[in-house]
Amino acid sequence: MRVIAPSPLRAAAMAAALAALCGNASALNILLTNDDGLSANVKALYSALKGAGHDVVVSVPCQNQSGKGASINYLTPLVTLSKACRNGAAAAGEAHSSR
Repeated sequence: MRVIAPSPLRAAAMAAALAALCGNASALNILLTNDDGLSANVKALYSALKGAGHDVVVSVPCQNQSGKGASINYLTPLVTLSKACRNGAAAAGEAHSSR
């Protein structure tokens, strides 16, 4: 028996047809985080995921916190935020809804 692989165009057409049949049946609940704050990339990814029918929650720090997961604050007091949040993100303790 000889098996012939479908052409790339035919395979793409079959994948598109299958995706169209599935619709939003595969919508996901997604938590999107970024230690750099609310960047343009996070906003674009949020828009694309919402546009695809997914339920998306974004959780980001007000300011860039890149690398903080590996840092240690020793004998440094924690203080309240003194700067506004980056790119229109909700302030600490507040919720921001785009709905």
